[in-house]
Amino acid sequence: MDEKKLPRAKVREDGKLEVEGDKYPLIQGMIRSLVIEVRDVTYHRYYEVYDGKTTAGGRVSGTAHIQKGDALDVAGMQGVKTTQIPFSVRATDSAQHQWTCSIGFLPYDWEVGHQDEFYIECYVPTDTFGDLESAYVAGRVTTLSMFLDTNLWIHDFDEHTPPSGDVTWFLVPEVQRQSDMPRHESGRIKTFGWQEVPALRSKPPKPAGTPPEETSAYKAGQEFARDTIRTGMDDGPPTVTAKPKRSWGTIAMWAAVILFAIGYLIVKQQ
Repeated sequence: MDEKKLPRAKVREDGKLEVEGDKYPLIQGMIRSLVIEVRDVTYHRYYEVYDGKTTAGGRVSGTAHIQKGDALDVAGMQGVKTTQIPFSVRATDSAQHQWTCSIGFLPYDWEVGHQDEFYIECYVPTDTFGDLESAYVAGRVTTLSMFLDTNLWIHDFDEHTPPSGDVTWFLVPEVQRQSDMPRHESGRIKTFGWQEVPALRSKPPKPAGTPPEETSAYKAGQEFARDTIRTGMDDGPPTVTAKPKRSWGTIAMWAAVILFAIGYLIVKQQ
């Protein structure tokens, strides 16, 4: 097999798919949704110019985290199994493409500048996208959540896995020819929603009142502190019966205590 090509695949008479190198066949049609939660949500605005006509567009992107312990892989390819997939959702006016999704895999491309990576693209009606757009711009959107019913493949032994169990979903190689990338699969959006938080509100302004330096408690405290310091400075030479002269350290300590008391009275009055 060419190292740049995927292994060959063929469809058996019973409809199951065999991939070269995989001893278990693959099937489609499992009654189970691919459940994803999109995090790191980002909104993009852009303009497209085609034949001199400019149209505005937008998309919401993020990283889709597959839920319920499931994962996504490429049949016959090693080292690409993942639970995190680049995601985007766009608006469409086409009734045929509304509420659809496309899941694919892009191999490493040094010219484009990306590594091997999967992708999930979803398409919703314009009014639905507008609702999401408004919520995002208002700062209320945190994560998106979706249930996708897809044409992805699973190993036949996973067909009856209960909802509490986990399965690996697969993209598969082309059947008609040997290719360097798997074929993409499509699906329908079963549920589409997002988590919202209340818009951030600024704190109400503090009610206007008398500035602290103009309150009677503040003025009285200042006067008391000045008197205390002045008394310490005016003490004359000590006598035999006089108390020891106050030190500057003691005066500073008492001043700090007094100022703390003044501050407490001011805060209590507010």
